[in-house]
Amino acid sequence: MYKILIFIILIVTISNISWSQSPVEFVRAYDISQGDRFFDIYAVSDGGYIMCGKANYAGRFRRNDMIVVRVDSEGELIWSETYGDGFLDYSAKSIVETDNGEFLSGGEAYNGENRSQQFMATSSQ
Repeated sequence: MYKILIFIILIVTISNISWSQSPVEFVRAYDISQGDRFFDIYAVSDGGYIMCGKANYAGRFRRNDMIVVRVDSEGELIWSETYGDGFLDYSAKSIVETDNGEFLSGGEAYNGENRSQQFMATSSQ
């Protein structure tokens, strides 16, 4: 009977250790417009993060621009930039840091006629 009880305690303990999550380092809210979205976040070599996605553009055609946001290890904003032309819907889906410290992002541009184009962009800010 004791062997079964010890076995159950062991299984429960191992399960709790295996499925526990690491503690949250920080939570930040960034002042973005309704409809803005981040699709990817990447931990960069200096301990900070870079995020990419889409930002609402309130121009004549109400299109989305690609947005890239760089934060430090505490989540404080270092820089942010939007890229687009106001005519196509741009949406950055993925971002990585290159060996030389620049950032490479890929995504899609949509022209409103069910035609999607793929793109890549680099940033060195």
